[in-house]
Amino acid sequence: MVPPEHGASTRYPWRRQMTQHQQQKILDFLRAAGPASRAQIVQATELEGATVSRLLERMETNGLVRHEGRTRSARWSVV
Repeated sequence: MVPPEHGASTRYPWRRQMTQHQQQKILDFLRAAGPASRAQIVQATELEGATVSRLLERMETNGLVRHEGRTRSARWSVV
C-alpha cells in the first residue's frame, strides 16, 4: 500500500498523464480558436462537460487560463 503522503498520482500515474493530455487538448483549442465558452470547449475537445469544468477551474488556479465574464456567454482564454 502507498503511504497517504504520496497521493493518488503516485498510485495511478496514468491518471496524471490523462489529465495532462486533456488539459493540453483544451489549451491547444483555446490557442487556435481564441476565447471560447465552456460549451464550445466541450464540443471541440469531445471531453465530458464535468471534466472540462474541473480542468478549467484547476487551470485557472494554476494561472494557465482566465475566465472573462459572468454570464452563460462568458469566455475562457489562455493567459
